[in-house]
Amino acid sequence: MTARVGTVAAGRRRAWRLLGLGATLAVFGCGLGEFTGLVNEVNVSSVTFVVSPNANDNSPVAVDLVIAYDKMLLAELVKLPARQWFERREQFRRDYPESIQIESWELTPGQTLAARPIDTRRYTTGALVFANYLGPGEHRLRIGKESTLVISLGPKTFTTGS
Repeated sequence: MTARVGTVAAGRRRAWRLLGLGATLAVFGCGLGEFTGLVNEVNVSSVTFVVSPNANDNSPVAVDLVIAYDKMLLAELVKLPARQWFERREQFRRDYPESIQIESWELTPGQTLAARPIDTRRYTTGALVFANYLGPGEHRLRIGKESTLVISLGPKTFTTGS
């Protein structure tokens, strides 16, 4: 009988531990993504463009929305001016096929492009917008948790908003 009592007691202890673990997860479940590093840093679901009539010296502007799914990749991207991004874009695609998502547009002065849907995977690390202006400058902006992104392309630079 003693062996059976020990087995029952061990089973109860195990049940209490599982119950405690379940309660802990229920209480802290909302913060579990932060603990594991799986936090969605980008919530953009659509992009709208408004292009000034005299944008980019009256020339088309290539714009890329780049979504990173890797912290090391994001750290590399935030250092690049737009000109380097557009020169190296295809190499980034080859080097990080599972860690990068690139949405591209070519816009003309005076154009308005209504909301375009953007589908992202669940956990993103960050996102940037690069605009390939003719003039000097970084022409790179990091975006946050906007769900609706509005990109306004002006004569010499661009802005983002929601």
